[in-house]
Amino acid sequence: MLNMGAVLLLLIGVADGVTTFCDATQPHITTTQCFGSLGGTVEVQLPAQISQDDAFRLRKNGVTILLDRYQTNIRYSFNVRTGIFTIKDIDRTDNGTYSMEVHNIYGTALANTKCYLTIQAPVSSPLLSRECLSRGQQRVSCSAGGGGLHYSWSLDGLPLNDTRLLSGPGSASDVTLEPWRTGLLTCSVRNNVSNAAANITLSVCDGVMTFCDATQPHITTQCFGSLGGTVEVQLSTKTSQNDYFRLRKNRVRILLDRNQTNIQYSFNVSTGIFTIKDIDRTDNGEYSMEVHNAAGVQVAFTKCYLTIEAPVSSPLLSRECLSRGQQRVSCSAGGGGLHYSWSLDGLPLNDTRLPSGPGSASDVTLEPWRTGLLTCSVRNNVSHAAANITLPVCDGLIPFIARSLTVVVLLLAALGVYWALKKKKTSSPRDIALSSMAVDDGVLYGNVSGATGRAGGE
Repeated sequence: MLNMGAVLLLLIGVADGVTTFCDATQPHITTTQCFGSLGGTVEVQLPAQISQDDAFRLRKNGVTILLDRYQTNIRYSFNVRTGIFTIKDIDRTDNGTYSMEVHNIYGTALANTKCYLTIQAPVSSPLLSRECLSRGQQRVSCSAGGGGLHYSWSLDGLPLNDTRLLSGPGSASDVTLEPWRTGLLTCSVRNNVSNAAANITLSVCDGVMTFCDATQPHITTQCFGSLGGTVEVQLSTKTSQNDYFRLRKNRVRILLDRNQTNIQYSFNVSTGIFTIKDIDRTDNGEYSMEVHNAAGVQVAFTKCYLTIEAPVSSPLLSRECLSRGQQRVSCSAGGGGLHYSWSLDGLPLNDTRLPSGPGSASDVTLEPWRTGLLTCSVRNNVSHAAANITLPVCDGLIPFIARSLTVVVLLLAALGVYWALKKKKTSSPRDIALSSMAVDDGVLYGNVSGATGRAGGE
């Protein structure tokens, strides 16, 4: 029993949260606004006793919860000497108006203070993702959990104000910066109960390069290009110096031998590689290459269809503890035609290891006891990216386990009491009637009656 009690203390001790403080004794303020952190502790400074004979009454939404030293909720406590009112293990139901009245021995009101307590979820660790746009700009997104969040940005320690941004105010959750911006970018997130920050190193964006072999005869090859990047398509080459080529997009000529009509396009006649740089959405389409000899006879014809996709941005992972201790992890990434896969400690997280959702979904739900390094991998036809998150046991399991262990202890105690009473009852002396007794050869005979019936002997 002592060992089990020690475990209970350990489990309960792990669940400590954020502690906030609020001074509700400010003069000329009718109702002070206070904030408490979900799952944490709030300390509110209220009036203290002036003398030992003073009496106090603390109400929540007009209902008495503390009267002198008698309290109606074990989570509430009030120190009459310091005037500090404490609420532990805060939940959403603790929102409300709290009022404190102090009276002297004659019933005269000495103080009346009121505050309104608002509960907020604390700020979780921010997640940063960086995306290179079509012209080299960088979009950085900052994601965090919590209530009433406020964002601010700094670059190499200096505030990133609106004049240094291409789009979005410096108080937004995502910002867009010029192509030449580099350095250490910091996203700071705060609310009324806590704050957190995360950093990311900015470098000059390099466009994604893709390659496609379109030399297969009699078919239209499917090729893919990355938005803002470069695509190289392998087409037919000249078989002799006198051959000439014609390259069309959607049947409109764009290259003829070495005369090109768009600075984005280039064709290497010796290697047969057709290149498009700084790809945008308008580059989607069908491309065809014709090669003719000096007599005008067609010696080669190749066709491909180019589809443009946005590259995969850095994935953002978020974790949520469900009611029974399961963990739901969501993976979010930018890009086109995304495909997801998951692994836990390097092993694929297939459907048989998941309570719900396939392993190819953007979010998965895992059993309460699953821990380790969870990896979300995201890919499309032009790029791929991955992100990791460490899975601990959900804090929600701690009170659940504690309650379960408490129930077990109570059951064991009840069984112990039951068996002790039963043993005492069975070992109590029976009523023995010695109304008729006889002695024969030194042996005593008599009629014996017990709680279960009578027996006779002779």
